[in-house]
Amino acid sequence: MQWANSEFNLKSIIFKKLIPTEMKSSKTLLHEITELTNRIESYHPELYRFLDENPMTVPDSSHPKIDASVLQDYLESLEKMLAHHLDTHQKLHG
Repeated sequence: MQWANSEFNLKSIIFKKLIPTEMKSSKTLLHEITELTNRIESYHPELYRFLDENPMTVPDSSHPKIDASVLQDYLESLEKMLAHHLDTHQKLHG
């Protein structure tokens, strides 16, 4: 699916980035992660299968500390992964 036809909206990501991480609650970040993951699953299933392989999803300890900072890092990694995928896809398919 092409970028223009996708329900995914880059402006919403840019707007959300204007809110400092300190002001975002874990609940808000989890909502954004879920929303973005659902959009990737629906509109970019070829990318969705790589989410299980993302190192950000594998904790490096048996009791990882998950706070707003960790969630923000994961959200940003998803955004970067999708942006790279879209950029690469557009270059390949013009």
